[in-house]
Amino acid sequence: MSGKTTLLVFILLFCILFPLRSAEPKRTPEPAQTPSAYDRTRMEVDSVLQRVRAKISYSWMRSNEYFRQMVASFEEKAAADTRKVRIKTSAQSEELKKKLNQSKTELGWKAYDMYRKSDAVADEISRKTAKVKEEIEEMGKEFYKEASKEVEKNVDSLRK
Repeated sequence: MSGKTTLLVFILLFCILFPLRSAEPKRTPEPAQTPSAYDRTRMEVDSVLQRVRAKISYSWMRSNEYFRQMVASFEEKAAADTRKVRIKTSAQSEELKKKLNQSKTELGWKAYDMYRKSDAVADEISRKTAKVKEEIEEMGKEFYKEASKEVEKNVDSLRK
């Protein structure tokens, strides 16, 4: 993956995981009051989202590190193969040049296959991240609805 592609992938991931928040002022509860059910739910969901984001960021960082190590090992192997071929070229130059080109091609295809697999993993992580985000938002909505119903029941019982 080229540097520009990697940068674009991380920018896209950052925009997905950390959307811009609206400029509405945050309400702070009065010190004497306990937070409302909605505020508690929002804080719990925010806490879960922060943990999920942290884990996803850590996973991306680790997978990027593994990918770099893999590419470095391919480069080291290619460099070692090149040195070996140069030593032997004095006796069998033409034949060894063909073998060198073949090994470069094979390493190129192996690197390409690994790149495709890493893209598939990145796509899978993105899909799973979106799914988890939707599930968390749905859970928050359900909890809000339940809390609203309970508040309405309590208000109705207080009115009677």
